[in-house]
Amino acid sequence: MILSRKENINGNKIKVQTKTNNMKIEILGTGCKRCNDLYEQVKKAVEQTKSTATITKVEDIMEIMNYSIMMTPAVVIDGKIISQGCIPKESEIKNWLAEPTCLLNFCTFAK
Repeated sequence: MILSRKENINGNKIKVQTKTNNMKIEILGTGCKRCNDLYEQVKKAVEQTKSTATITKVEDIMEIMNYSIMMTPAVVIDGKIISQGCIPKESEIKNWLAEPTCLLNFCTFAK
């Protein structure tokens, strides 16, 4: 999440953006076993890394369709689709928590 604030330095107003650690993580899926497994895996990674995050399960199909994803389960961090169609490795999830990216990670269904 990016917070904005204005500071007065030498009489000039500037806009400063500060990154915070509080992330909004959404797990998109209709409630199937894979979606629930992904939710639990993300929750575990957040706890292990001591990250500050709000994790939400999005199971409403109409809301999921708003993200224009092709496969579930999917991970969305701060509004950016990070992964879809797989259960990512624990190490990948921890990397996202350390430095979320906007790269899309397509996975295969077989696991």
